[in-house]
Amino acid sequence: MSFKKKLCYGLLGVISLLTIASCKKEEPPVIEPFDPNPVTSEETLSSISLNTENAKTNYYIGETFTTEGLEVVSNYVVYKDGRPTSVQKECKDYYVDSSLVDMSHAGEYPVTIVYRLGTIKVSSAYKVNVRSSVLEASNEKYISGLEVKYGSTTEFFVDDEFNFRTNALTIRAHYFQGAEEVEVKTIGYNKIKIDSSAVDTSKVGTYVIKYSISETLTIQGSAYENEVSAFTIVTVVNPTTSIELVSGSLSLEASILGLDTSDWKIKINRMRRDPEIVDFTDELFNLKNVVPYLVAEQNVRIEWKEDPLNIFIDLTINVTESDKYSIVTATELSKVEDKDGKIQLDEAGKLFVPSGVTMTEGRHTDKYGVITFAERVTIKGAAQPLEVHMDAPGILVLYIASSGDESREITIYDPNGEEVESFMTASTKQTITEVHLTVEQAGVYKVINPASGVYIHGCILAMEKVAK
Repeated sequence: MSFKKKLCYGLLGVISLLTIASCKKEEPPVIEPFDPNPVTSEETLSSISLNTENAKTNYYIGETFTTEGLEVVSNYVVYKDGRPTSVQKECKDYYVDSSLVDMSHAGEYPVTIVYRLGTIKVSSAYKVNVRSSVLEASNEKYISGLEVKYGSTTEFFVDDEFNFRTNALTIRAHYFQGAEEVEVKTIGYNKIKIDSSAVDTSKVGTYVIKYSISETLTIQGSAYENEVSAFTIVTVVNPTTSIELVSGSLSLEASILGLDTSDWKIKINRMRRDPEIVDFTDELFNLKNVVPYLVAEQNVRIEWKEDPLNIFIDLTINVTESDKYSIVTATELSKVEDKDGKIQLDEAGKLFVPSGVTMTEGRHTDKYGVITFAERVTIKGAAQPLEVHMDAPGILVLYIASSGDESREITIYDPNGEEVESFMTASTKQTITEVHLTVEQAGVYKVINPASGVYIHGCILAMEKVAK
């Protein structure tokens, strides 16, 4: 084979390979997500038509909306020889927008049907009616309401005898036709059913006397039972006349978390039956006027929550020093002196703020309404932290408030510089929020306000005592 022929065959081979490679590299056209079915023919979607003849368009409150029976037809325009021709096709992959339909309220609501083909979107709507009842739709006269007044005693003491008095009844039936009231008629008790069997005067509680009237109506050739009810509420009571503390210590250990009253027993004296002895719990009683962390003799009140204004006990208790915690209360921030470039608060020397932090006067109390904070410290931004020195693990309580009419954040860091907790003030200016923090280790804790002004009105430090 001559050199020219070899060269020709070689070139043809290279061209063939390039052609094959070119074919392999050619990618199919990318179909955009918003245009999954592009119309490439002369056929163009123009609209959709709805046939609701077999669809459910009338409902009653509580029924479930459905498009069953709805027929949707998509309409196209086809150009042949330059002339437009209409073509219709059955449409099944449409979207139903029934967001405006409220099956819990009577009314007329639109349902929108949306169909999309490629970049063309068309829609059409029809209306559904939600009616209050089948009776309203029937246009028959029917009883819609039963008005019953029972003119006898409905409140009893426990163990009283209950006798239902039919001669104390006044009964009126309200008749409607469609949605309009057409008649109100007084009827006798023998026209209604009366059920007072639920009333039990041997037990304190609330009971129901039920009245009902029924009628049979013929609607569209079928019998329909219509029943309407009314009720009278009967209460059975056994009022508390007094309460007594029958056991439990009146010498209680001081605590930040609340006094330990778990051994208190309260006798409840009632109008009927024998007294009842129960545990003192927050669910049943209020303990008022006590400051649990203040070592002192305190006058307190135990209130019966069912009737706190009339049923209570006044006691004198002795709050003693805690065996577990040393409790320091920093309430008067005006007791300050400059020490080593920092402001030292109270004689215990446990609370510090940086030099230059201003204090402003104000009269505020803690949540018990007893301890008054004469002044407050303002922390303005992260550059002015409040330092709390804890000699031992324990509990730190801060009384904080916003300097403006919005909620502010404070963040507490441990001696290692790690964030321990964040708290929010109340959103109302100078409304004090009490926040608790469990301290796991001794050291200096920094209280920082990241953004803007927060008031510190005082604090309580409860540090674990070291065993001697």
